[in-house]
Amino acid sequence: MSVDPDDRSPAAIRSAATEVVSHGTPVIPGSMLMLAYRERTAIFGLPGAVIHDARTSFDVLLPRILAGARVRKRDIAMLAIGGWLND
Repeated sequence: MSVDPDDRSPAAIRSAATEVVSHGTPVIPGSMLMLAYRERTAIFGLPGAVIHDARTSFDVLLPRILAGARVRKRDIAMLAIGGWLND
């Protein structure tokens, strides 16, 4: 996903999802991450940072999803405290 207005990823995710949790995070790198669910299945829209940076918002959220926790908007908002991941 990108900040480019021509990026069709967000619309595709919205159309497939039953719930959109967040489009954007208060974490850098990875602030353009999108998280949605289709029933119980998590759908991520990943920003380009996940390829470039060693640790991103995806690395923070993925273990929670894999552990079976349902991530909510408030969980993502709480990441704003100390939201800079890499030195």
